[in-house]
Amino acid sequence: QVNGFGMFNVYFSIDEALGYRDVRDDLSEVYAAGCRRVTHYFRSEHSREAGGERVWFGLDDWLRSNPDQAERLQAWKRDYGASLGWKLFFYSTYLQEAYQQTQGGLKVLVGEMYGLFPSDQDDADLKTFVNAIREFEAQHCPGTIGGWYVAEEPTGKRYRPERYTSVVDTIRASESEKGGSPLPIYVDISPYGEQRQIVPFLAKSDVIMISPDAYIWARVPPIYVEEAQYESIPHAVRSMREHAKAAGNPNAKIEVVLQAYDWNQTGTLQPNHINMHQQVSYALKQGWVNRGV
Repeated sequence: QVNGFGMFNVYFSIDEALGYRDVRDDLSEVYAAGCRRVTHYFRSEHSREAGGERVWFGLDDWLRSNPDQAERLQAWKRDYGASLGWKLFFYSTYLQEAYQQTQGGLKVLVGEMYGLFPSDQDDADLKTFVNAIREFEAQHCPGTIGGWYVAEEPTGKRYRPERYTSVVDTIRASESEKGGSPLPIYVDISPYGEQRQIVPFLAKSDVIMISPDAYIWARVPPIYVEEAQYESIPHAVRSMREHAKAAGNPNAKIEVVLQAYDWNQTGTLQPNHINMHQQVSYALKQGWVNRGV
């Protein structure tokens, strides 16, 4: 019954170009399971992995097998240029599939916007992107954009606070000029570290998502972490509230990101059902440690 329940990195049809199979129904499946918000990490059309291999190794074949999508991609590129056209094709496809598969029930967080437009010279493209994707949403999948996912772990990525502020301000200016309702600004960040590094990314954020690596079992090399690690969740929430207050943004919504994937190659597979219950239980724990609901 928690409307905010969501999931990161839900795949869609274009991921078939990565060699993934049976991903076209992922959006409808997570919606049926109770998710109401989703997002997907953006990949540049010509991005390459560390070994130099092109990520979208199957894209040409996929486009030949999906001529309607190939035509849509070319139309976006023709109107907005190759780089911006691909970004708009990627997210417009994701929005439309989310809308169609769930009869408008899913909300999509679009971004990570800082990663899409990292340079001070990108503001024109950022403004164009916001206007174009909102126009597409209004025409084809109204109400599907749930917010702008602006940054993930900005302190770990050494993002510049002034650029983060510029990205948010450009988004807000674009929304204002078009007369549309402003969408929530999301940031995913760990509460641990120096406050002076964290606070600049909170002042303009509507929703602060606490990065799971702040408290969950993930370790390198992989080892099993017992339940006690989850007890850090209320402390992470409390710490983030203090940071938000210091940022002059005490009313920002704070959300807890949990980890639910199986990454160990050998040994105990985690998190299991009990681990997930523990995460949720601690995340919802009330009392003095949480300083309120």
